[in-house]
Amino acid sequence: MSRKSRYVPLEKRVVHVAEILDIQANEPNTQHDPYMTGIYNGLEMALATMEQREPVLKEAPRSSINQWIKLKLFKIIGLSKNKGLKK
Repeated sequence: MSRKSRYVPLEKRVVHVAEILDIQANEPNTQHDPYMTGIYNGLEMALATMEQREPVLKEAPRSSINQWIKLKLFKIIGLSKNKGLKK
C-alpha cells in the first residue's frame, strides 16, 4: 500500500478529532477524574489549534485535586492513614 493511498484529508482528520472529543465529553468519568479531564483538555487543545480558535477547557474537579494533594503529602511526609508518622 503506497503512502498516497493512505492519505486522509485534513478536513476529515479534524472531523475525527471532533468526534473523539464529543465521546470524551460525554464520558461520565470526565466529571470526576482529573486524568480524564486532562485527556479532554488535550483533545480540545488539539482541535482548537486545527480550527484556529481559542480552546474551551474544563477544570479538574476540586475534590479530586484535594485527594491527589493529600495522597502526595502522605507520601512526602511519611504519613499513613492508619499508622500516623513513620518512625
